[in-house]
Amino acid sequence: MLVLEEHPEIGKPPHCAGILHSTKLKKARINIPGDVVLAKVNAISLYHNTDHVMDIPTAAFYIIDRVAFDKRLAKEAERAGAELALLSQAVKVARTSDGLVVSVKQRGGTRDVTGKIVVGANGFSGYFSRQLGLRAPNDFIVCFQYEARVEGEVPKSIVAIVGRKLAPGGYGWVLPIGDDKVRVGVGVYRVSEPAKHYATKVLEAFFSKYKILEEMGRPLPLTGPVIPFYTDNYVAVGDAAGFVNPASGAGIIAACLSGRAAAEVISSALEEGNYTKEFLSRVESLLREQLIKPYLDLLKVRHDFQSFDDRVLGEAARMIKEELLFAKRSKLKILMKGAKLALKKPKLAKFAYHLLKLRDVISM
Repeated sequence: MLVLEEHPEIGKPPHCAGILHSTKLKKARINIPGDVVLAKVNAISLYHNTDHVMDIPTAAFYIIDRVAFDKRLAKEAERAGAELALLSQAVKVARTSDGLVVSVKQRGGTRDVTGKIVVGANGFSGYFSRQLGLRAPNDFIVCFQYEARVEGEVPKSIVAIVGRKLAPGGYGWVLPIGDDKVRVGVGVYRVSEPAKHYATKVLEAFFSKYKILEEMGRPLPLTGPVIPFYTDNYVAVGDAAGFVNPASGAGIIAACLSGRAAAEVISSALEEGNYTKEFLSRVESLLREQLIKPYLDLLKVRHDFQSFDDRVLGEAARMIKEELLFAKRSKLKILMKGAKLALKKPKLAKFAYHLLKLRDVISM
C-alpha cells in the first residue's frame, strides 16, 4: 500500500481545532495516546456572542496536538506495511483496463502509479471523486484559527460561541492548550468579510493582551455524506466523502471510522479480486447507522440554525439557560415545556427538538 502526502512533513500545516470527545472515542474504539493530549476539559461554556449563557458539564473532551497525532498514525501505518511518500501530490486519477492510474507530482517530475483500488483521502476538495464521475462536497463553512499566548485567565472549559456578531452562520471557539496558550477560531458561512476578521474579533473579545503564535484556515464541507462516495476501484473517506459533522464541524472521529470501514471492505475486495462499486458499497452499509444517518439528520439542525437571526439565537440562548435542552428533568416535563414553546415559537421548537433527538451524536 502506498500513502501519498503532498507536504514535506506529516501533519503540517495543521488545519484542525483538535477536539475529541472521550465517550465518542470509546464507542469508536479509537485510542488516543496521552502524549498527544494538550488539555482535558469536562465542560462547555456556551456564549451568545460575548454573553455567557451557561456551563454544561460533559464527559471529558481532549484537546490534542494534531501534528503529533497524525505522525503517530503514520508510524502505525508504516509498521503495518504501508509505504509513505512525502512531497508527493496526487493530481489526477484515470481509469485503465486493469484499475486506476494516479498521476503523482514530485520534485523530479510526475510519475504514474497504478492500483486495483484507490482511496480518496484528499480533503474537502474531493477532486478524485469528481474526476471519476462522482459528486463531491459543494457547500462549505470557512474556518480560521489562531494559536496564541495570552495574558489573563485561560478557560478551563471549551468556550463555544454562537451569534451573528462574532460567528455569523456558524460558531466560534476558545480552547485551552496550556497554562497561557489557547486556540481561538471561527467557522463562518456566506459572509462578506474573511473568516480571519471574525477570528480576530473573538480573540480580542476574550483577551486584551495576546501574542499570535500560529494561524491556520481552511474550508470544511458541511453537506453531510455525499452518496455514493465509491465507484469501481475507488472509495472516498473523511472530508472527501463529506464525513464531517454538519452541526459542529468535527471530523477526526468520522475520518477514522470511514477509513477503518474502507480498509475492512478493501481487504475483502483484494482477497476476492472484486473491485466493483457493488462490492465497495459495503462501506456505505457499515457506516449507515454509525455516521450516515445521524449526519444527514444533523443537516436539519444546521439548516434551521443558519436561518436564525441574532434575535432568535438570543431566544435560544435564554431557552437553554432555562435548561430546556440540558436539564435533568423528566421527559414529561421537557415535552410539556416543548409543547408550550411549539405553540409560541414553532421554528425555535423545531430546532430544540432536533437538538434533543441528536444530542448524543452532535459532538462526534
